[in-house]
Amino acid sequence: MDFLTKYQYKKTEQSCPVGDKIDVIRKAIENKLSLQIVCLKPSDEKTIRVVRPECVGEMEYRGKKYLGMRAFCLKRNK
Repeated sequence: MDFLTKYQYKKTEQSCPVGDKIDVIRKAIENKLSLQIVCLKPSDEKTIRVVRPECVGEMEYRGKKYLGMRAFCLKRNK
């Protein structure tokens, strides 16, 4: 499973670099727009979600820093 997940992330990076994604997210925040995103679950299953981004930048989870986006998911209402 790990191989497939890394492969999917690499494919995504080639089609749309991180910098471009950040620009799209920032513009959506500024204009109060929703985005349709593809979520990749640990099982490599893809789901499509519509989210309203709130912020993008460096975040931390369990002591590890990463580049991420905090958003409101319209499907889950949270």
